[in-house]
Amino acid sequence: MYQFSQRHNTELQEVYKDRIRVVRERAQQELDNKVVEANKYIKVKKQDHQQGIMEKTSSGTPKESTDPHTFVTSLTSSTPVVVFSKTYCPYCRNAKRALSTFRLRDNSYKIIELDEREDCDNIQDALLQITGARSVPRVFIGGKCIGGCDDTIAAQKDGRLEKMLKEAGVTCF
Repeated sequence: MYQFSQRHNTELQEVYKDRIRVVRERAQQELDNKVVEANKYIKVKKQDHQQGIMEKTSSGTPKESTDPHTFVTSLTSSTPVVVFSKTYCPYCRNAKRALSTFRLRDNSYKIIELDEREDCDNIQDALLQITGARSVPRVFIGGKCIGGCDDTIAAQKDGRLEKMLKEAGVTCF
């Protein structure tokens, strides 16, 4: 009798192990599928975002879309907050961080990462003509250049940045 119950317990344990293994494999497969779907979703969203930026920042005519000066002026006049930046620049990150404290809505600001564009140098030359400085970041609020990183942080600290955003009609969360 003891051998029967011990053998029966061993068989039950094997059955449960198999069931648990199957359930774990199924759960892992579902998780893997979710990860794949999430990565696809993120990729599509990034592409949509890039496409949206390109559509919103180009004015429609080939001549205007290739002219950096027109690109900068049309973008800064049509978008309340524009930051010309480079992804690797710590000063750019600090300026963007200062603006991020206001939790701006997506439709009220644009960040143009110049190092991801082929016309980076041309846009910086246009910024030099428009603002008197070629360096980044260049922060525009309400169509006016407020300066770079130090200017943005100083304006944040003394309350001018919030006032400028309100005057530009920027909505925050």
